[in-house]
Amino acid sequence: MSVLYISEHNAGASAGLPLVRWPALATQTVAIGERTAASVSFGLSDEQKELRALAHDFAEREIRPIEAEHDVDMRHPADLIVHAHEVGLMNLNVPEEYGGPGLSAFDSMLVGEELYWGCSGIGTSITANGLGSGPVIDRGSTINPHGRIFRSYC
Repeated sequence: MSVLYISEHNAGASAGLPLVRWPALATQTVAIGERTAASVSFGLSDEQKELRALAHDFAEREIRPIEAEHDVDMRHPADLIVHAHEVGLMNLNVPEEYGGPGLSAFDSMLVGEELYWGCSGIGTSITANGLGSGPVIDRGSTINPHGRIFRSYC
């Protein structure tokens, strides 16, 4: 096994990133940020960038202004959660055939990271339903084999 180094002579240092050492095949290369090489890229797609920007904007405009008030008063932000659903920031892992957007776990993580930046408690209230729906979507149900519950849920 060889080791691939990210050094001042390639993308890592020029992007201001620390030096990194990865075990890799001698012919394997890695891309950092927007740069691409030999089939591996850690850059976000345009759709992922738009999704992250939507979540960040929502957190900045809707969550941050009210988070302290909800924390002090110990109130559940039901109206805000309804608004997050309307904007399309909930139920991201629900497949399209059940009425959801069918996004990946990574896409959901991008949204969650921005919402948690706004407020970890409110962000959790918006995203936590994926923890309950995920196993049912993944394994199904003999009682509800056609996803009727998800059509009303999404």
